[in-house]
Amino acid sequence: MSTADPSAQLDAPRPLSKPKKPLSCISCKVRKLRCDHERPSCTRCARANSECIYPEARRKPKLLQNNVKELEARIAQVEGYLKEVGQKGLDVSRDIPVAGLDSEDQPSSEHQQSNEIAVEDDAAFHDLNTLSGNFAVEGPLFSQDAVDESTARAGSQPLFGFADLDDQAGSTFGSDQLIDLGMSEALPPPEVIEDLHTSFFSTQYHYMPAIHSGRYYRAFYGNSLSRPPMCLQYAIWAMGALWHPKYDRCADVFYKRARHYAETDELEGNGDHFITIAHAQTWILIASYEARAMLYTRASMSCARSCRLVQMMALDRIDTPDGTFSSNLSPPSDWTELEERRRVFWMAYSNDAQGSIATGWCSIIRTEEIMTRLPASEEAFASGQEETAPFLDEVMKGAPYRGFTGSLVLNEMLKSIMSHAHLLKSSDRPEDAMNGAFWQRHRQLDNQLSKLFLFMPESFRLPENIRDPLATYINLNFHACVICLHHVALEKIETYELDDSLRKECRGLLKNAAEEIASIAKLTSHRSSLFSNPLCAFSLYCATTVYVYLAKQDPSSGINPKDMSNLELIINVMEAISRIHMITSAFLQQACLDIEKNGLSGIIKLPTLHQYRDLFGGPTSFIPLMARSPISKHTQMSSPLPGRLPLDKPLGHLRPMNLRMTKSVPLLTGVTACMSRMDINDTFRPALGAISRNLEPRSTDSSHKRKRRPSTSQLSTNISVFERCAGYSVAYNG
Repeated sequence: MSTADPSAQLDAPRPLSKPKKPLSCISCKVRKLRCDHERPSCTRCARANSECIYPEARRKPKLLQNNVKELEARIAQVEGYLKEVGQKGLDVSRDIPVAGLDSEDQPSSEHQQSNEIAVEDDAAFHDLNTLSGNFAVEGPLFSQDAVDESTARAGSQPLFGFADLDDQAGSTFGSDQLIDLGMSEALPPPEVIEDLHTSFFSTQYHYMPAIHSGRYYRAFYGNSLSRPPMCLQYAIWAMGALWHPKYDRCADVFYKRARHYAETDELEGNGDHFITIAHAQTWILIASYEARAMLYTRASMSCARSCRLVQMMALDRIDTPDGTFSSNLSPPSDWTELEERRRVFWMAYSNDAQGSIATGWCSIIRTEEIMTRLPASEEAFASGQEETAPFLDEVMKGAPYRGFTGSLVLNEMLKSIMSHAHLLKSSDRPEDAMNGAFWQRHRQLDNQLSKLFLFMPESFRLPENIRDPLATYINLNFHACVICLHHVALEKIETYELDDSLRKECRGLLKNAAEEIASIAKLTSHRSSLFSNPLCAFSLYCATTVYVYLAKQDPSSGINPKDMSNLELIINVMEAISRIHMITSAFLQQACLDIEKNGLSGIIKLPTLHQYRDLFGGPTSFIPLMARSPISKHTQMSSPLPGRLPLDKPLGHLRPMNLRMTKSVPLLTGVTACMSRMDINDTFRPALGAISRNLEPRSTDSSHKRKRRPSTSQLSTNISVFERCAGYSVAYNG
């Protein structure tokens, strides 16, 4: 034991503290260069003849007050929820495991499993305990120790598992790094959110312009009370990630979170929490996502929710003549908010119309009951400048229109043609070409289409606006309307052996429309994002039915070289687009089945024709009812859930879910994607040179190493393939 005097120990000299490193000048610190700390000017600044300023003190680290405030708000919300549950006499401990309890104090595993969220095959949603309110949490999250620890770590740890995003190809989005579902989950980092927002408003917004970008950004970056609901945020991120070269693997997780939040909001309160514009926008985006993933039954139910929501809010009666209508919303603050409400309604109408066209099911929104004006132009909507738009019936009579209205007019035409073709009555008398109700409707629809082409706005005319996705979409599908209408007419002409002049007229209109579609595809096939809308794939398929019909009419001589070149062009554009768009894959399979089942395999020779017939598990039609013509009636209509319905004897085969590539083809982002595919190497191969040259990433290897030269046999084989496709190559690159 030491016997030294305590006072002597206090007087002993203390060890010198380590001297602090001198501060670098601001110029060197900003440029991240080594500074020699010379005064009054360092060597680098003196050499550059620039001002050298040294900071007076070291910068203190700032506490992330925003994160702390958000955590405090969430803790207060949870405490209020727990008090509410306690007052009702519920045993909260069954749902919230408390840290420190022994295993015997915990609820049984069977009871825990009854409270878990059932999510299909997603590793990011395992081991969740769901509260009966509006969020789901992980077990130890709400113990006091966990809250204190999470608050202390708020400023020091990243909130989302997206570290080293570029270096993790397979594990980043498919693992548990996506935090478990719930109100206390972490959001993606700001740079990822910005990328997803940019992707949505640059590539997806053209087809669903129901969200004002300025108002959304203002709400998103505002205070926590004004932010959009989480269901809308995740729905936008899901659509932004869909087919994105970098975030495509994350789209399905975002979609499931959006659905969970939207469904949870419906159970909150007395049912009034979800009657908002944001929730209607959410269900519109969810329905669009599900339709593009070929989840048709889910898409139909989500679409029905959005339609009923807009009717609850009286968005279909905004512009009643007397100005009075029963609305559950507060008056709009300005014209931009009023216009956004109009667009939300018309987007719900568009989804409802396309669902009816695809399945033949009745529409929820009836056109004759609409008392809301059509959307204004994009320029007026973006700038907030008030503009009066016409009603739908006025546009169908020739009134001018712009922007999003074009797709609504198209949907109305498709609905009318679908009703005319597939809802025949005994009183239609198609055998009477002069006075029959069927032919009267046919002439009326034909005149309507001619009027729409004649009075088409200048902003939609091609080729001047070939870079506008909406203009391309409108023109493709107006020509598809012509094809659908006259396919039905030709079927009746041949069935009842009507005048041959009618047959020649319909054949000429069919051929002209197919040539126009081929011409548009030739000009835009290098931009795959233009064909991301399902109806664009529908128009390409309609063009193939025309050439199959022409070849079937004269099997001995076949079709002329020009028509054959157009057909090859369309087939191979569909093949390229189908690598990322599953709906296009279904249309491509049906086109190849049409050629084979109509006995034209010897006339129309495609190198990979036989490989597409079983693409979806068998020769079953997955195309919309609107696209079914006499050419495609060799296949039976698919059930809404092939392989599962009817329950007693399921028809068809389960749709494979591995027809998408590991990464998408670059859209409008400029990011080069990997072209490796999952389990479809034999089916999707670059049969045509132009497709492979335009879609495969080019080599960046600049070394001058000697390359292996192909053998003579391989070279001759490649030349023969390119010779067979010479017409397409010239057309594609022309």
